[in-house]
Amino acid sequence: MAATLSYTLDNLNVRAIYDETRDANGKLSDLFNASSEYIIGATYKIQAATLYAAYNRISASDAALGTDTAMDHSWVGVNYQVNPDNLLRLGVFNAKTDVTNASANLYTVGWDHKVNSALSLWASAALMDNNQNANFPAVGYWQDAPVPGAAQHGINAGFIYSF
Repeated sequence: MAATLSYTLDNLNVRAIYDETRDANGKLSDLFNASSEYIIGATYKIQAATLYAAYNRISASDAALGTDTAMDHSWVGVNYQVNPDNLLRLGVFNAKTDVTNASANLYTVGWDHKVNSALSLWASAALMDNNQNANFPAVGYWQDAPVPGAAQHGINAGFIYSF
């Protein structure tokens, strides 16, 4: 089940999202695979800059004893249009769980370059700073997660071609 609401006024855009995925038994048993979540976020455009901020709550009320039943995310950032062909992205993200007290901050910087009307290049770099209980990966692949407490960094790059 999912729902979304949005509101726009001039340079302000606000969006609320609810999403729920249950396991095969109809339970909210795992934060990442069978949970409910809501997100509230906003963007505000000021000349060449677009500011953004959001809050996300994920809940798994039926999770096994001793495992996390909730996680809070928050993030802020800015996209800055340097010129018509170049966009700079900066962001700071935080995640914190309730039972294991895992907490991490993610710091990101990115760049988009429009080569022509069909081709764009992009690159991003990130640093994930985990507390002693967290092992969140910087690049989003759990098989590459660091040991608890370790920081991790990652770089991604690619292109977008519009037909």
